[in-house]
Amino acid sequence: MKNIQAKDALPVVRLKIERKSNHPWIFQKMVEKPEPKPRPGTIVEIYDREGTFCGRGFY
Repeated sequence: MKNIQAKDALPVVRLKIERKSNHPWIFQKMVEKPEPKPRPGTIVEIYDREGTFCGRGFY
């Protein structure tokens, strides 16, 4: 198994809310503006307001 290094790490997107649903959709108004902003279509890791991992998705 390959070790993930910092250069291979996915960008992180944080939610403004605590995610209480298992529904897969995340809307733009739920996302804090990340810095630096990922390019459209970039795969990102998603964490809720409390720092709990929610999943991965396309930015």
